[in-house]
Amino acid sequence: MNKLKQKVSKARQDGKEFDYSFTLMRFLHPTKTKARLALLLVIGITSCFAWFIPRLAFDYRFDRFFPQQDEALSFYGRLNETFGQYNDFLYLVIQSDEVLESSFQKEVIALTKTLEKEPEIKRVQSAYDLENIQITPFGLNTPHVLNATTDLSIGSLQEKNLWGAYFGTDSISTLVVIDHAFFEKKQEADVFYEALEHKIQSAGFSDYLLSGKIQMQYSFTQKLEQELSLTLVVSLALIIILLFIFFRSIKGIGLPLLTLTVTLLWVLGLMGMTGKNIDVMMVMMPALLLIVALSDIIHFIHAYDDHLKNGLEKATAIQWALAKIGKATFLTSVTTAIGFMSLYFIPVAPIQQFGLYTAMGVLFAFIVTFLIVPAWLFFFPSAVAKKVKSFSPLENHWSSLSQWLQRHPTKIIYASLLIVLLLGAGIHKIRFNTGIIVGLQRDEPELAIVDYFDEHYGGYKPFEVGIVLDEPLRVTDYVVLEKIQSIEHYIAKHFQVKHIQSPLQLVEQIRSGLYGGSSRQRRFPAPEEMKRLEKHYYSPALAETRQIVEGENGRLIRIVGRTKDAGSAHYRPINTSFQAFLEAINTNGFKASLTGTTYLIEKTDAYIVEALVKGLTIALLTVWLCLWLFLGNFQMAIWATVVNTLPIIIMFGIMGWLDIDLNISTAVVFTVAFGIVVDDSIHFVSRYLMEGRDLTKTLRTTGKSILTTTLVTILGFSIFLGSQFSATYFLGFFITISAFLALIIDLIVLPVLMQYSTRKNS
Repeated sequence: MNKLKQKVSKARQDGKEFDYSFTLMRFLHPTKTKARLALLLVIGITSCFAWFIPRLAFDYRFDRFFPQQDEALSFYGRLNETFGQYNDFLYLVIQSDEVLESSFQKEVIALTKTLEKEPEIKRVQSAYDLENIQITPFGLNTPHVLNATTDLSIGSLQEKNLWGAYFGTDSISTLVVIDHAFFEKKQEADVFYEALEHKIQSAGFSDYLLSGKIQMQYSFTQKLEQELSLTLVVSLALIIILLFIFFRSIKGIGLPLLTLTVTLLWVLGLMGMTGKNIDVMMVMMPALLLIVALSDIIHFIHAYDDHLKNGLEKATAIQWALAKIGKATFLTSVTTAIGFMSLYFIPVAPIQQFGLYTAMGVLFAFIVTFLIVPAWLFFFPSAVAKKVKSFSPLENHWSSLSQWLQRHPTKIIYASLLIVLLLGAGIHKIRFNTGIIVGLQRDEPELAIVDYFDEHYGGYKPFEVGIVLDEPLRVTDYVVLEKIQSIEHYIAKHFQVKHIQSPLQLVEQIRSGLYGGSSRQRRFPAPEEMKRLEKHYYSPALAETRQIVEGENGRLIRIVGRTKDAGSAHYRPINTSFQAFLEAINTNGFKASLTGTTYLIEKTDAYIVEALVKGLTIALLTVWLCLWLFLGNFQMAIWATVVNTLPIIIMFGIMGWLDIDLNISTAVVFTVAFGIVVDDSIHFVSRYLMEGRDLTKTLRTTGKSILTTTLVTILGFSIFLGSQFSATYFLGFFITISAFLALIIDLIVLPVLMQYSTRKNS
């Protein structure tokens, strides 16, 4: 202990920071026994994790993107238990130039009759299944609205309010709505969907669109499989190319590839072990971990190669690499994991799980690297020895860069602040906006289908309002119907909701039935008509129709319809006004609430700002605390943390200037970016203190590693730019930008701040 104190004292007298880690690393001095034990340990753990990988499956469920622990979610669950999910249906649009001819109508009717026989299908609704209500002295009749024996005309369809509802305004299509059972397992839904397509094609229809929740899930799963395979193959190919450029030997390529493969097996095995499936967020995790893990390997091997070139023996070189890089790499792994863990503040399950599992993967990468790499180098020291790419053309420029930084510190600081202010000014233009289909790029076929429905069928987006009635109120009370009428008028005017279904719509249809089913008589009843209408409303012949909008013995009411997918930014102020409207008409015994799948997804926007601010703040404070504890220097920890907020500010600004929406898909970018860009700053500051605050020597020793890891990060994340998913695409887009910004900051701005701190303390 006295010898250790003497070494610390001498280091401080020389103006240097004593590195405790090197002294402690003597206990980890590599030997054959330790190397073999490390490899055996890796083999054992990898075998255990690999056992669970076959359990992995692909999954995409829309309800997983609902905000957790939200009051509206529990009410939506109550509606689903009573009525079933309003999105448990498929839209079948059949296209033909003969859509108005009777021969085509008969073919559609035959198809609907065939589909109705399927046990999973609860109801098939086409224009030819619609019924009028006629009330005669002999009772209540329900004749069909359309007669399939004659050709149709656009005028007659418009008169019957079927144009744009069951017949598209493109004049070549008709709509069939297929209500199906709720599928607990996605595999069951996929089997049903494939069988349904087969039946449609077998009926002779080739030009059709089949869309809905299970279709979207089916298509998404296929895209997930393709995306995962493509990103893994491309990222591995890119990594092999980079490894060959940097290490220039087969063994040099094999070492990082082995480390990366083991890391992936560990984290995928953990997912299989814990029952986590691969969703739209998790699909980008493997490629992301490959990039992060490769950064750890590059820093370690560069340090090892430097010491070999200085004439050290392999064991000593490994020990020195552990001492010089071990602490910094551990710290970067922790801070990167913190960045991912901060995603837990966004109350959306897929994002939370993505943050958790990726954080574990980052820590796995550190453990695997420091188990495999030292052992491998002990047995194969020539794998990278004297072959690592050293960026020799830049070797003579580090001194020039150091001198330039020391001559112009003030100009550098002012120029940096000006750039941050100009680019960061775009923050005020950021728009919070979420569409009905979470995670896809705008040019994907699934969204083209949504646009088609919005244009020709009045909307694709389900719209729901739930109403709870308490005693003594009943659905057919005049005051209740008046409130429902006011709600319908509001949503039709402000939300542009079409094809509304509600108890009032049934009452108005019954009223028209009193006059022979005349469409002109389909309107809000007078008070004196209610007693007669109520009698027919509860007719057993209309029981099935009532069950669509009324449940719990009349205590629960649902108003449903369709509207266009204009995005949450459009609907947010309308939602707010509508909520105020509902509060004004809600009284004792009557409570109406906006609900539904799309409304719940839109509600996540309200949590994004709070979650991002909270997550980034905690990440900043935690990273600063880790830096302070590990580096033992308060000011250096402050500078390293502060400068790494600059890329985040600039990214927010760029998002605003480029009109990129902030939503579920893009919310993950900023915390992930912070966790990644802070890594090189930690390595730089750590090396700066190790080199006795010698800036030139620090640039020479760690500059090449920073350049290499930045190049790997930029090239690696550029793979995501070809993604079909917006979350993956924007992660690649912004991380490449932030990595470049971090490189400039780490090699120009951070050194100036550290030199200022050194001069101030001297």
